[in-house]
Amino acid sequence: MNAPCRLHLQSPRRLARGAGALATVVLLMLVATLATLGLGRALWSEQRSLAAQVRGTQAQEAAQFGLDRAWARLHEPRPLTDDCRQATGAVTGDRLEALLQATSSTPQPLLACTRSAADWDCRCPPDAAVAAGPAALTGLDTRGEGVWVVATPLDVARPDAGLRLTALACSEGGAACAREAAAGATASAAAQTVLDLAPRVALASTPAAAVVAGGAIRVASPAGDRVRIVNRDPQSHGLVVQAGGGVHVDAGHLEGLPGAPRAWAVVEGDTHLAAGPADRRLAAWLGVEPGRWAAWPRVARVPCHGGCTAEAVEAALRDGYRAVHVAGDLRWSAPRAPDQPFVLVVAGNLRVEGAGRIDAVILAHDVQVVATDPVTPLELHGALLAAGDVEIAGTSIIVRSADVIEAARMRPVALGRLPGGWRDLPVP
Repeated sequence: MNAPCRLHLQSPRRLARGAGALATVVLLMLVATLATLGLGRALWSEQRSLAAQVRGTQAQEAAQFGLDRAWARLHEPRPLTDDCRQATGAVTGDRLEALLQATSSTPQPLLACTRSAADWDCRCPPDAAVAAGPAALTGLDTRGEGVWVVATPLDVARPDAGLRLTALACSEGGAACAREAAAGATASAAAQTVLDLAPRVALASTPAAAVVAGGAIRVASPAGDRVRIVNRDPQSHGLVVQAGGGVHVDAGHLEGLPGAPRAWAVVEGDTHLAAGPADRRLAAWLGVEPGRWAAWPRVARVPCHGGCTAEAVEAALRDGYRAVHVAGDLRWSAPRAPDQPFVLVVAGNLRVEGAGRIDAVILAHDVQVVATDPVTPLELHGALLAAGDVEIAGTSIIVRSADVIEAARMRPVALGRLPGGWRDLPVP
C-alpha cells in the first residue's frame, strides 16, 4: 500500500528571512564594488597626479641644468664648437661681450640639450648672432628631458646692465620639444625659468693720469733717447703723471693739454695715494684684493711655477682672455699683444723691455719700462698703475687712451646673479 505524498512548504516567515538575507548580500556586494571602483579611481587619479608631478620636476630640473650650463658657458672666453667643446685656432670674438653689447632685444640662443640614457648631450649654436632654429639641434635625441636656453640683454642702452637667461624645458621630447614650447606648442610637461645676471667688470675705477704710482716716478733717459708721456684728454684735465712720492721727469717728456702749464700735468706727493700697503692700492683700482680678483672665472691665472714667463701671458691672451693675473715678478721682452685692450695685473714687479705696442691697463708693484731699440719705440696705450715706483727709459711712449681704458675696464670677469633674478614663469 502506497504512502500518501506530503508537501513540505516553508512558512512565510522563513521566506521573508531568506529574501532579506539575499538583499543584504546584494547590497553589500554593491557597496564593495562601488568602494573598489572609487578606490581604483582615486589610485588612478593619484598616479596621474604623481606622474605629472614627476614630469614637472624633471622639466624644472632640466631648466635648472640648462641655466647652469649656459652660465658656465658664458664664463668661457674661448669660442665653442657645435658640441660645446673649446674651439681651436685664433679667437675671433667674445660671446659674452657680444651679448652684453647687443643693440637688439631679440633672444639669442645659447645651447640646446637633451638627456640621453647616459648623460646630457648639448649643442651650442655658433658664437655669431643666429636665429633660433633647428640647426642647433642636429644630432640630438628626441626622447627624454630637453632644454633650450636663450639670452636677452636687460638694457640695450647699457652694456653693463646684464643679461636675462631664459630656459624652456620639457620632460619628454628632447630639446626639440623645449624649442616648440617656446613657440607655444603643447608639451607633456614644460617649465620656464629665467635668471638675471650682471657682469663684474675688470676695473672698479678709472685712472686719471697716464702713469700713476704710489711711490716715485723717474725717467732715466740717456742723451738722444726720447721718452714721451702723453695725456691730451680734456675729460681728465690733461693729468699726465700722478705719484705718492716725487716726480723726477723733465718737462720735455710730458705732453698734456696744449698750452697748459706743467703744474696741470703733474701731481706729486699725493699722501692719499701713498698711504696703506701695496695690495690696498691695487685693490682701490680693482675693487677687490688682487688675490680675489684673480679668482674670477674669466681671469687667466699665470701661477709662475719656476718663474713667470711672458710666453704664458701671451698664450692666455691668444686663448681669448682679456684679464690676466701673474702671481709673481714678470719680465716681458718684445711684447706681442693683441690689438684688443686688456687688463694685466702683476702681483710682483714688472719689467717691460724691447719694442712693440701694448693696448692695456697694467697694474703691478714696481714697474720698469725700458725701450732697448733706438729706432722702434716701446708703446703703451692705456694706463700704467704701480703700487710702488715707476722707472721709464729708452724710446718709450706712454699714452693715456680713454678708449683703451674704458674698453679694458668694461671687460667682464664674472657674471653674478642679481637679487631676485631667479624666477619660475608660466610656459607661454
